Amino acid sequence: MNFSQMNLHYSSQQTFALDAQPWNGYQVLEEFYNSYDNNDLRKEANFLAGSQTDFDGADLLDYASDDPT
Repeated sequence: MNFSQMNLHYSSQQTFALDAQPWNGYQVLEEFYNSYDNNDLRKEANFLAGSQTDFDGADLLDYASDDPT
């Protein structure tokens, strides 16, 4: 099973230099993510959250919500 394809955002192709574009699935419900305490090391180790960058470190845009106009 190809978990990275099923769970990552389209733009994650640039973050991880993937050959194929992911399918834009989500990995966890917001309520479950927020049930972790912010000091819980598992939260940072197990979830991608916040701004993402491409393989070279440049900020990625989510064209659905980061319209530069």
